[in-house]
Amino acid sequence: IMKSLLTTLLYFFSFYLFAQPTTIVEEIINPSALYKDADTIYFSSWATGDINYKVLTENDSTFSNITGGFNFPFGLHKRNNFLYVGHQLGITRIDLSKDPIEIENIISDHTFNVSGIEIVNNMIYYSRWRSVGQVWSLNLDDNSTELISFGFDSPSGIIYWENFLFVADVGDDIIYKIDLSEDNIENEIFLEVPNPNHLFLEGNTLYFGQFRDGIVRKIDLTDPNKEVTFLYDNSTKLTGIAVDGNDLYFGDFDNSEIKLLSSEIIGPVVPEEKEQINVFPNPTSEFIRSENFNIDSKYIIIDVKGIIIQEGELREEKIEVDLLPSGAYFLFLPKENKCARFIKI
Repeated sequence: IMKSLLTTLLYFFSFYLFAQPTTIVEEIINPSALYKDADTIYFSSWATGDINYKVLTENDSTFSNITGGFNFPFGLHKRNNFLYVGHQLGITRIDLSKDPIEIENIISDHTFNVSGIEIVNNMIYYSRWRSVGQVWSLNLDDNSTELISFGFDSPSGIIYWENFLFVADVGDDIIYKIDLSEDNIENEIFLEVPNPNHLFLEGNTLYFGQFRDGIVRKIDLTDPNKEVTFLYDNSTKLTGIAVDGNDLYFGDFDNSEIKLLSSEIIGPVVPEEKEQINVFPNPTSEFIRSENFNIDSKYIIIDVKGIIIQEGELREEKIEVDLLPSGAYFLFLPKENKCARFIKI
């Protein structure tokens, strides 16, 4: 019975974590910001300064340009007919309802370095990175601005949830939490994670990408234990993300692509085979080995709930598991597309 159960769980989790993405846009140099609205996805090119869009009902990988000339566009948000772009020189609003489009700089200053943008009611919250390290608000009714918080290293993604701002600081390796209801606002450390970048919120679930690691994860903001779920390892730099039901969109910065991932973590997916490898000793009390281990490869260990318990890079031909509680676990080697099950005693 135990063997049958573990085989079933391994089969389930091998699909659960590693559905393969589809490339929906090609030849977009260093995609950065990304925003999905209905059947259209908007995205920017960090290197060329262009703002583009792709109609998702079109089956090919072509896209259309809206405008260009921005300095490192990193933040993107759409509200009604307006597309807001955060870039090195401020925030620009594009009226998509006009033909030709109308462009207005609502904040213009060469010191601004705007990265993330979040719009709530009449308020734009935005982060400023590099040497600035601040979070500001802009009132769209009267164009007044206010400094919300400071002391960040390189704040990039920003998202609003129930009167809190979550700020991904790619330099500090931290996702900060800011309580907007407090008179004396402080930057609370919500989650320590390597190089968090763009953020996306669906319901109470916060999705975040890790720029240099190329990893996407999610966390339930109502979970007091702050358990983080691994979604996908792209193995190259990863930028903007957006989630719509069963679909996760993200930018592949190095390969100049926008990709779509459908996963059972988000919704149904067609299973695909993964190579199963043997590890030994199994059961084990201290470590596991395998002939398939490659030095410097990433590994991930999850429990039967899909929660990441341990992860890292192989520095020798074994993985220490002596600190794991007794139970069943699943080992994944994302780069090699391999998996294994083992028992810790």
